[in-house]
Amino acid sequence: MEDYKLTPAERETIISFNDAGKNASVFSSSESWIKKIKKLPGAKPVGDGYEAEVPKGWITINQK
Repeated sequence: MEDYKLTPAERETIISFNDAGKNASVFSSSESWIKKIKKLPGAKPVGDGYEAEVPKGWITINQK
């Protein structure tokens, strides 16, 4: 089987949560985000990336 890499357009980061839960799911196939996710407790490989659960309070949006 031939080794392949995802194109920049295929590398994604997904943050998912709902009002009922206390945690958010963070998944990424982007190398810079994978490095951050791997440092989190419970991080695990999923497909072409890594995933971890984090408290929803860690998710913020900042304007510059």
